[in-house]
Amino acid sequence: MDATLARQRNAMRQTMQQPQGLTEEQRAFYDLVQARDAIPKDDPRQNVLGPREHGAYAEMRVRENPVFGLVEQLAAIPGYTAAKYAGLMGGRSKPSLDEMAEGYRGVGRALKKNLLGVF
Repeated sequence: MDATLARQRNAMRQTMQQPQGLTEEQRAFYDLVQARDAIPKDDPRQNVLGPREHGAYAEMRVRENPVFGLVEQLAAIPGYTAAKYAGLMGGRSKPSLDEMAEGYRGVGRALKKNLLGVF
């Protein structure tokens, strides 16, 4: 019964339209969350999509609030990965340096966009 419900839920998610009024960064994050939700938690693709989702999330947060988002992500990126390594938090992907690197790349993309928007 649970497997049938999960398949139905995944089918519904795949047919859902993306919410309107999202920023470019919110759309990118939303798309990656939807992609990860559509595959099983133990699927190896989680370890490919996970770091990308981390980068999209960090970029979204810093774009939304350049000062607080930057401070938040500089602390949260290594903290989250460390907590996953220590077993304090679970996740769909394994903790990795790649997820941290993608998080910092997301911060960098957001900072670049924020600076280009000022000049």
